[in-house]
Amino acid sequence: LAERKVTVACNERGRFGVKVFSNQFMGGSHPTSATRYANFDTRTGAGIGLEDVIVQGKERAMKEAAIAAYATRKDVGAVADVKISPDSFPEATSALICGDSLVLQYDVVALGPHRMIGSEIVVPKTALKGILR
Repeated sequence: LAERKVTVACNERGRFGVKVFSNQFMGGSHPTSATRYANFDTRTGAGIGLEDVIVQGKERAMKEAAIAAYATRKDVGAVADVKISPDSFPEATSALICGDSLVLQYDVVALGPHRMIGSEIVVPKTALKGILR
């Protein structure tokens, strides 16, 4: 069984975002699934990545904002006491760059010691002033 589902995740003036969910089950004990986002400039059709919207030199501040948003999640529990360094925190695999928040999607395997955080972190754009263009 293999499936791919593409849904519109955001449609706003100047930006269009899609969520791509893939799932495969080949008969083993666990399926393999992944979610990725893709963003486009509606005026040019060009793809927009996270690197296109972060002010140059603010990458560490972006990671700090993601870690702060993670710490407020209700599913974190006692893990919120774990000190997470921006230096060891992975880059997002993809992001939904629309609306009033930034949805960061991570590769679960790349999260390594931070695996308990799940694969998405939602950062309110109000927390990203001076970080996003």
